[in-house]
Amino acid sequence: MRCNADEACIPKRRVALHVRDLVTLVLICLLGASGPVFSQTPARETGRISGVRSVLHGTFLSTTRYSRIYDFDVYFSLRTRQKSYCVDYETVILDEIQNLVISEGKDLDIRLDVSKNKVTLYTPQGRKLKARIVHPNLCESPAIAYTSTH
Repeated sequence: MRCNADEACIPKRRVALHVRDLVTLVLICLLGASGPVFSQTPARETGRISGVRSVLHGTFLSTTRYSRIYDFDVYFSLRTRQKSYCVDYETVILDEIQNLVISEGKDLDIRLDVSKNKVTLYTPQGRKLKARIVHPNLCESPAIAYTSTH
């Protein structure tokens, strides 16, 4: 122990422990300043669909149980507070296309990851749709080309 007349007695081991902790804390702060080690999920924000256009692929998927399953590409414009995006969603489910058409002009919850060109939409009907950001010229025609097949 080290004791001065004016100060309280402090053991040497405690002083060394505090200095080591301080050096460790400084190193963690310096190394952590370059950015987070883990990737963060994008925060939810609000987006609005302004145009939906579905395109039927020329080929259909053939299965043994069902005769024909058509594959659709659905293109729509998605407007956020910062920017507009052209989004492509591929599906074989007609109800998902109908949900997008119904959601046109309404505010939707979205997760937008521009670095990976991915968008996750949460429709009012409770569907979670994962789509991708594509070139803007694919969304130039805002007319709805949705047709129901019997």
